[in-house]
Amino acid sequence: MGGEDMGLAYLYDAAKKHVKSIHEPQREVNSISKEAIKALFQEPDLNSHVGRRDYAFLLLTYGTGMRLDEVLSLKVKDLTMAKGKGAVHVLGKGNKLRTIPLLDNLVDCLCSYMNEFHGRTPKANDLVFYSPCHSMRAKLTQPAISKRLKLYAERAHFKCNEVPLDMHAHILRHSRATHWREEGLNLVEIMELLGHSSYQSTLIYQTVTDQQKREAIEKMADEEVNNLPKKWLLPENVSLAEAFGIYTK
Repeated sequence: MGGEDMGLAYLYDAAKKHVKSIHEPQREVNSISKEAIKALFQEPDLNSHVGRRDYAFLLLTYGTGMRLDEVLSLKVKDLTMAKGKGAVHVLGKGNKLRTIPLLDNLVDCLCSYMNEFHGRTPKANDLVFYSPCHSMRAKLTQPAISKRLKLYAERAHFKCNEVPLDMHAHILRHSRATHWREEGLNLVEIMELLGHSSYQSTLIYQTVTDQQKREAIEKMADEEVNNLPKKWLLPENVSLAEAFGIYTK
């Protein structure tokens, strides 16, 4: 041991730099409930051009669990818009390609969005979400999207205080993964949908779900106890020992 034999201390110090601790602190999952998601989605103004864009952006980001830059880098050719066969093809971290199915309601929303923002003959290499800039279509920036998200979060927070004021796109990703787990998807499926390279990264959603189950059970137990008939309460001047037939001399 390097701590016991000073002649081996240099090997001990070198090893510490390359070997990770087994007990690494667990990452915190910042997810919100489906009710909070609904409250957030009610905020974009669907009577405005930008509001309809933002709504489509929110729905796609949450519905697929994609990373923010993956959504911003998405091109028209990456979408399959047929009902029942809708999908988005994502080139994620490490140039790893994955396909995420799209539910029909999301396909309907995207079709309306594409028709309004790209016309009837969209160009395959155009960005799905873009910022008009001098007759060109520039990539939306992450700070611009973050600003819009926080604006909607501030409004939604007054209706549902679970919506965080510091809302950011990664919360949508965490929330989608947590809800997938609640809906019965296994961790391997979630790992593929999120594009994780390590199974360890996906395990955090199992821990979150287990904790939510425990909290739900404890809440149900509290409600059941509170609703019990009060017949079990002890009469005055009767001790617990006497009630259970435990007598002491």
